[in-house]
Amino acid sequence: MNHHDVNDKNIDKIIGAVKSSWSQDTSSRPDQWSSKNPARGQCVPSSLVIQKLLGGELIRYKAVYEGVAEKHFANLIGNKIIDSARSQYPDDFVLLQYPQEPSQNLSFRDKLLGDPGTKARYEIMLAHVEKLLNIK
Repeated sequence: MNHHDVNDKNIDKIIGAVKSSWSQDTSSRPDQWSSKNPARGQCVPSSLVIQKLLGGELIRYKAVYEGVAEKHFANLIGNKIIDSARSQYPDDFVLLQYPQEPSQNLSFRDKLLGDPGTKARYEIMLAHVEKLLNIK
């Protein structure tokens, strides 16, 4: 994995490209995705693309949104948390971080990409981001 230099300019550029790549096709909640809430369901492919380009770790959160339990993912790069899809929730929404279970043999990345639907959404987003950033 070739990572870009981790500086605020590169981070902002990559996050901008990720957000420009959001669509119903990259959302895990296509029935809830809209132009009014384009971040809805984008946390997993966004976090995976950001990790591929900048490195770091994935952070998993617990969330209960509109009465439904769900997971939310963000990135930890150095000591900075990057939550590109946080805007899918109201500003006062509470996310509870929980650690990866030590007994797991797979990383979050491997586990997430082991799901065919997630992998497809990730590949769509990655291709769009790479095109926007002139990578490859």
